[in-house]
Amino acid sequence: MTVADIIERAEALDGKYTVSPDWNRCFDIAGANRHRNTGGVAAHGNLEWDAATGLQAFHAGQPASPFAGQPVHRVRIVRAPDGGQLRGCLTGRKSIKTVGYPSAKMRCVRYGEGETEDARLGAEEVDTKVVHGISQFCRVEALIGDSWRCALPDGAALYSDGRRAVIDCKRDWGGFKSFKNAAQAFLVELAAETLGWDYERYVLHNAGDAIRRENVDEVQASRFVPVPDRLVAIAAGALAVGPMTLGDLSLMLHRDPANGRSMAYALMVKRVVAIDLTRRLSSKSECRAVPPLPGWMPSLRRPD
Repeated sequence: MTVADIIERAEALDGKYTVSPDWNRCFDIAGANRHRNTGGVAAHGNLEWDAATGLQAFHAGQPASPFAGQPVHRVRIVRAPDGGQLRGCLTGRKSIKTVGYPSAKMRCVRYGEGETEDARLGAEEVDTKVVHGISQFCRVEALIGDSWRCALPDGAALYSDGRRAVIDCKRDWGGFKSFKNAAQAFLVELAAETLGWDYERYVLHNAGDAIRRENVDEVQASRFVPVPDRLVAIAAGALAVGPMTLGDLSLMLHRDPANGRSMAYALMVKRVVAIDLTRRLSSKSECRAVPPLPGWMPSLRRPD
């Protein structure tokens, strides 16, 4: 479904709907089929959603909704013209860690703020279940009650099973409990609901224990190591027969074990091999083939 298709649908539902002159940069999604577990009713193409019930998915102990009792009249998702990262280079004006991560898997520089986002970017680079990811991919604007509110989700991910998720990052679960962060989390969840994607929360604990994080750092450091197509085919064919050790795979790729291991790490980023990262990496680490993707996969860049 194209952006134009979504605008036409909204016009059909709401005779008073007007298309933004800059329609290739943003689009409004009517809420006729987007009020799961809300009890809301769509009218004239606008999303009627009680903000209190919209927080039913929050963990126990979360505060009441900052927008309790206020209906959500309209939701707007703002995307970059190419569907990629909306926010460019971070300015560093905040007293928080910022990162620009050159990604081999995503073929772009991914920007983030804070230790949690830094850890997530490296983890997604080597996670064979992550097919594609975009950092800060949109801005959600919502008319709640009589005020417009906006938030910038931390990222989006496309998984190998075809799922798409909007990701909200905090250092720990307590980071979602303050009034300000609860309001932001509601808007990010609202964006996921509007797009029809999953909503996921990511905290530093999700990056794994110290051993896993050290393994992730070691693997992602070799993400730009070139591997000839001939060797990619040889490795894929050998792994299709069954699991093998990292040492055997390294020697198959290069006569020098160190060079071969760096190539094996690069193949993990390319989603050719899945290396066990739960234990400290060694020549005995288990390597398995990555299952092939389905014949068709959705896109993070195009709404459908």
